Amino acid sequence: MSTEIGTLKKSGSRNVDLQLTRYYGGTDNGVCIQLTAEMQEGRTGYVQLSAKDIVTLIPILNKYLIEYSDTTDLNTDFEFSTEIDTITGRQI
Repeated sequence: MSTEIGTLKKSGSRNVDLQLTRYYGGTDNGVCIQLTAEMQEGRTGYVQLSAKDIVTLIPILNKYLIEYSDTTDLNTDFEFSTEIDTITGRQI
């Protein structure tokens, strides 16, 4: 079973919507997150990350933002799915 978490509007260098979906990756991976976006060719592309992958990436992404990016405007347009309680992140 999967649950749509929400959409990061106009993300990346091409300003495309990025869909975030939570799903169960089996006994080896547990809860996972899938990032889905339309590719330049019009096809749908995705990346699937386990909880371990996400925990590994968080400090790397934070370091990149602090050291290499102009962080003066980090306002994002994230729209939570109606399936998710935006306070707790639980499926409703």
